[in-house]
Amino acid sequence: MVRCQPLFFLITTAGTDRHSICWEVHQKADDILRGKKHDPTFYPVIYGIEDDDDWTDEASWYKANPSLDHTIDIEKVRAAFISAKENPAEENIFRQLRLNQWVKQSVRWMPMHLWDKCSFEVDPKKLKEYKDMSPPTKELMKLTLEEKTADEVIEEAVATQIPPTDIDEYIPFIRFLYEKRDEIYQLLSGTKEDGTIPRYVVPGLVRTKAIYMSDMVAKLTAEFSKEKNVTQREVMEGALIEYLQKYGFKREVETLLKNE
Repeated sequence: MVRCQPLFFLITTAGTDRHSICWEVHQKADDILRGKKHDPTFYPVIYGIEDDDDWTDEASWYKANPSLDHTIDIEKVRAAFISAKENPAEENIFRQLRLNQWVKQSVRWMPMHLWDKCSFEVDPKKLKEYKDMSPPTKELMKLTLEEKTADEVIEEAVATQIPPTDIDEYIPFIRFLYEKRDEIYQLLSGTKEDGTIPRYVVPGLVRTKAIYMSDMVAKLTAEFSKEKNVTQREVMEGALIEYLQKYGFKREVETLLKNE
């Protein structure tokens, strides 16, 4: 039996690509809600925050979650928010999936308010003075991997070389970079320390294996596979091999790979 007036329900969350069909449909829905367009066959409903809304304000959360604190436990959202505040890589995921806000990328490695603080005039002459800087200052600028805390490096550099009035404003940003240096390196390079992505030739028959994982991890795996031009099978096999090597199966894995 065919319905004379079929209904289609389209449900989705905000994305990251503003050149996609999803964004076009979202814009159409938004234009209809604002009265810019008229289409009696299209009934739009949008629960989400605007680009200029403060994502850290709990009052904004209710715009995207009308049943918040009823069917959705607000404490869980608060916990996810705290995690996103402490880990910049989770910020856009929280804004996109919890607040239905369109963002520019899936993963953000630096909070924008810290990035904005970098908007200042640079004096080329001062850059040339870098070679004459004291060792503590060079340590600070290079973000060395020595066993020092961020506070120790900053305090030493300030005391020996940099006038406090020039650096005070940027100390939180420098501390953040220093403490997150390993994560930043991994996010920027996506590679091991030697600059290569490991690939393994594993002997034996190929077997189909279903793996249940978080949607977020699956999405990151797909993005990594596309960007680095490696198959998702290579990503998963490489990750499992290195995990087994690290946690007790090093000899077994080495024996396996020698038989390739």
